[in-house]
Order: sequence, then C-alpha cells, then structure tokens
Amino acid sequence: MKRYILTFCAFVALFFASAQNDITQFLGIPIDGTKSELMSKIKKKGFKKTKFGDHTVLTGRFNDTDVNIDVVTNGDRAYRVMVWDSHPSNERMIKIRYNNLCYQLKNNDKYGSSRKHGAYVKLGN
Repeated sequence: MKRYILTFCAFVALFFASAQNDITQFLGIPIDGTKSELMSKIKKKGFKKTKFGDHTVLTGRFNDTDVNIDVVTNGDRAYRVMVWDSHPSNERMIKIRYNNLCYQLKNNDKYGSSRKHGAYVKLGN
C-alpha cells in the first residue's frame, strides 16, 4: 500500500511539474512574473513607454499595426497582455484585420479551428 501511495504522489508531482512548463507567451516572452518585469521584457523588443490616460503603456508595431500594449495583473502577478490599436478603426477596417488574422492562424500549424465556436485555439507547443 505504501508503494501505491508513493507512486501516486510521484505522478501528481510530475503532473504539476510539467504543467508549469506550458506558460502562454507573447512575442516569445512568458506571461509570468510581475507587471514591471513583463513590461521591461516587452520594452526590450522595441516598444516605447507612453502615457495613456492616467497610466503608462507601451507603444509600437505588432502584426503590421501600430498598437498600445498593457499588462493586466491579478494582485502582483501578470496574467494577461492587452493589445489594442493606437489609431481608431472603422467597422470595415476591423473586419479586414479580423479576416487577415484568421487567415494567418489558419496557415499556422500551432493553431486549429473549433467548429463549435468558430475560433482558433492553440494546439500545443
């Protein structure tokens, strides 16, 4: 019985250890750590600090578009990168960019489409 419990504990430890290696990335940077750490790493990719309202965001080019980037946190830990256009877009431009993004994801082996939701999801590493 002791052997079964130790084996089970080893599998649980292995599961959690492997789960930690699958962290979502943005521009090849793991979305992990504090906001300032993640913003610093994104800044090294060529983005510049800019005041946006009452806080600071990063601006630069992403996917051939001028964008603003901010890091969303849960407490002090980063868990999401928010990207939005620097310049206002009309409905027609939004549709064109959406279709271009779908085309890019369709031709990328890392992503696949979900027929149920019509969205592209990451398939793996």
